[in-house]
Amino acid sequence: MKNLSFTKIFLFVVVSLLVTTLPLAAADISGVWKHGPSGENWTFTPNNEGTYRAVEKGFGNARGTAVLIGNRLVIIYATLDKAVTGFYDLALSENGQVAEGQYRDSRPASGPARLIRVDLRGSGDVDKNYVNNMTWEISVYPSNAFSGYWVFLADRRVEGVDPSGRVVWTGIWRHLGQNRYSYEFDYQGSHNVEYVEFVGQGRSVELRGYSDPSFGNQHRVGHIAPASLQRGKRPSVSTANEIKRDGRFIAYSDGTVLDTKTNLMWAANDNGSNINLQSVKSYCANYRGGGYTDWRMPTQDELSGLYDNAKTYKSECGYDVHLTELIHLTCCCPLASDISGSDVAYFFFTPGTRRWTSQSDSSNARALPVRYAR
Repeated sequence: MKNLSFTKIFLFVVVSLLVTTLPLAAADISGVWKHGPSGENWTFTPNNEGTYRAVEKGFGNARGTAVLIGNRLVIIYATLDKAVTGFYDLALSENGQVAEGQYRDSRPASGPARLIRVDLRGSGDVDKNYVNNMTWEISVYPSNAFSGYWVFLADRRVEGVDPSGRVVWTGIWRHLGQNRYSYEFDYQGSHNVEYVEFVGQGRSVELRGYSDPSFGNQHRVGHIAPASLQRGKRPSVSTANEIKRDGRFIAYSDGTVLDTKTNLMWAANDNGSNINLQSVKSYCANYRGGGYTDWRMPTQDELSGLYDNAKTYKSECGYDVHLTELIHLTCCCPLASDISGSDVAYFFFTPGTRRWTSQSDSSNARALPVRYAR
């Protein structure tokens, strides 16, 4: 049997959804859904276009897209190493807590599938003693974990800030009831979902961290205290002058480019020379374009979102690249934060393809910092 290609899967899903007469669902599937006996789960994060980014933790650590029409949930995915592609075709229960149906993949394999919601978005209320506009200093924590400050913001954002005041990761928090929260974030090239429990009040609060949404597998313990953090100037929008527009992209005089579709802000220029993964990480973390301190490496999905076959210019290394001229690439292939074993992802802006290479390979690789525009 021939392997399922993304094209075949995409066509199958499109045709299936076109013949579906159900209206768009009002349900929100955001959050974590358990799908295996050993803690495997899917995390669904809303995209701007009404679909969801799907990230699996467990078998294959797959990445993909989920779409909900009526009570029908379809997930198209590929494992992180690209060895297996496939899809789920599921029916969402009336209470929105269970999705059941079938899966099929390219091994080939198929069978029944059942997803159970374990991380609810909640009613939107928050326990103000813990997270609403609070800044916490982590004073005791395992040496291999992040140390510094957690800044919980009222619009469900959370920031990890190092002792110097530099934002090193950003994410989204959710209240799970009482003193329990989840937060989803990208850190050091990986996508993470953590579950935390605050025990105590005032300046004697114990932080308990869990990797399991059932809060049954405690793996971190620390003590935190409320803190007042003085951070450097980080305006919510660029205060520089607009110098040029290209469709959805706006270039500013401070060397930044805003993508108004995704609300991502990009560096107007890459680093300018061949570079390997470790150096890209350092370059992006220390980049200070526009006066911002929260620059990071882009994901492969974010780089892919810049590709535009209708636009072309020749880079300094000789490759034609297809994206807005407001973002200047000196070669074809910016590295992404996605990691698989000893390989790192990149996006090839000539044919418009997602590819992988060794983490030590620097040929034609570039660093292109990005950040979330506030």
